[in-house]
Order: sequence, then structure tokens, then C-alpha cells
Amino acid sequence: MVLDHHSKRADFSGEVLLTRGDFRLRCDRLTARYRENSHQLEKATAYGHVRMRQGATHGTSDTAILDQRRGTLTLQGHAVIEKNGDRIEGATIIHRLQQQQTRVMPEKDGRTRIILESDDSSAQPPSDGGRR
Repeated sequence: MVLDHHSKRADFSGEVLLTRGDFRLRCDRLTARYRENSHQLEKATAYGHVRMRQGATHGTSDTAILDQRRGTLTLQGHAVIEKNGDRIEGATIIHRLQQQQTRVMPEKDGRTRIILESDDSSAQPPSDGGRR
């Protein structure tokens, strides 16, 4: 860890783990910015093999930005969030930590992808074999 009091910044490298309540963020490198007087975390940027977990929700990305003021985690680059078998993929995913709400954005002219697992074991395919 390298702490720079002048710029109110701390840099961590190696197997980094950041925890905030039930939220966990793991990565190869993390830059944290904090408030000067209270030393409270304002923003953290994670790089390399980013993995997050909050309860049953977990995700991965190339980079991530944790914004404490807004209560958001922004996953960028090959972003994926999964919960109970459901999966969301996109270029950028913004996850609101307190509300556990997720917004997905594709790359320019790209697509997002969502896979929803049915918990209804009685679901049957259409009788016409799916042809319409």
C-alpha cells in the first residue's frame, strides 16, 4: 500500500479486498480517495480481475468504480452480474448498492444480454414445437 496524504489517496496492489457491510470487492489493484478530515472513503477504482459480491448478487468486470456518495458500483469492460441463476452482461453495468438495482448499457451500437432462469418447474414448451 502507498498512502499519499497530500492527494488524499491510497493505492493498494496484490490480492486486494475492500469490504463495506455485506459488500465485497476483490481486484488486483485499487486506488482509493478519501476525505481529508474524516478519512472516510469517497471513491475507489478497481483494476484487474474485478469481482464483487453483495448477498446473492455477484459480478465481474475489467475495472470498477465504487462511488460512496452515490452508493453505486460501476462495472466496466466485460461486465457481468449474476443473481440466483439470472445473468446480465454488457459493456457497463451500474449497480445501486442500497437498492440492489442494476442498469446495463451496451457498447455503442452493441447489445446487452440477459438470461433469466425460470423457477416454474411446470413451464412447458409450446405445443407446436416453438414454431409460429
